[in-house]
Amino acid sequence: MYAIFDSPMQNAIRSHPDHLKIQRSLNALWHDETGETSPDPLIYYDGVRDRPPNQVFLGLGPHIDAGSLSRWAEPTYRKVYEAVFSGNPEKHDAWDLGVRKDAVQDLFKAQSHSSVFRAFQGWTALTPARAREGSILLYPNVQATVAYMLLRPFFRPPENEADTMDATKWTFDESGCFFPGTWKEQSQYLSRSSHPHLRFEECLVHVPDINPGDTVWWHSDVSIARNTSRYTENE
Repeated sequence: MYAIFDSPMQNAIRSHPDHLKIQRSLNALWHDETGETSPDPLIYYDGVRDRPPNQVFLGLGPHIDAGSLSRWAEPTYRKVYEAVFSGNPEKHDAWDLGVRKDAVQDLFKAQSHSSVFRAFQGWTALTPARAREGSILLYPNVQATVAYMLLRPFFRPPENEADTMDATKWTFDESGCFFPGTWKEQSQYLSRSSHPHLRFEECLVHVPDINPGDTVWWHSDVSIARNTSRYTENE
């Protein structure tokens, strides 16, 4: 990852009319009854990632950005997920900006946390990429992922590891003193061991093949992961 944020190429891409048009269309998927927000995009500076062919990469496992412990600890951010915490996760509206626009997602200051709300995160391809070529994987059900992640600290797994996937063997523990995959300074991590019922091996999906100029966008609560290897001749 290169710490290059303001190059002529990057600015040309960010300001391209088609790029701004798709951002505005995506932002319009959100709603805010207060009328205090607009779908017009603002420029967010991000870096450049370059991985040479056949380079082994440590990878980046399933994770969710936009804060980690802040979702539980910061009162306004916690209110965003009020339906989940009140026992009605199916009523959680992942597209409601009414409260979320005021949430403090960087309550714990760290490089991994943005102080700016990002309605979507995205990639713009500079080279072709296909599945298992250093591309990205997404967990498509944002509502289920967030609900499971937020409630996971309040359930203890069974003592017998063989019973892990049997949800009836888990025990409600309201003390909630352990937050799996959660570090104040990092994004929210998820894994097969910490969040087993999300079944990442089966449910993470690769994005479609991309070519130079293509963009990929995902909701700020979507769990993402990156391939560990890039086996391709594309540079």
